[in-house]
Amino acid sequence: MEATNALELDHPPLLADGQQLVLEGEKGALQPEFVERARQHKAELLTVLSADTLSDPAAEARRQRVLAMLAERPSVRYAAITEALAVPGSVVLTLGVRHVGTVELPIPADKWDGVLFLEMLERHAVH
Repeated sequence: MEATNALELDHPPLLADGQQLVLEGEKGALQPEFVERARQHKAELLTVLSADTLSDPAAEARRQRVLAMLAERPSVRYAAITEALAVPGSVVLTLGVRHVGTVELPIPADKWDGVLFLEMLERHAVH
């Protein structure tokens, strides 16, 4: 989709609020190229950004859990949960990033290292 090209520039988090595009961050800190691309592709971006409903109830439940964790702890940037039984042979990592969104990643169980993940999360956490 061509609209995703508008997201390739460095910019603050872009969210959909009804029919409005909302950028979180300091006013005046936006790249003019990003603003122009967002205007050109507003309808497509709203479609992409609004399509966050999941058809899998278990996945949606995990997503809601990480969102609730972020809501309960306003000072943290990341919230994550893992589930070993959701996908056979995999560990499902559900990660929420404040003001950005959520993602669900199935990781092969033999490749998953929970301690390494926690170390990386701590290294990149805002204190």
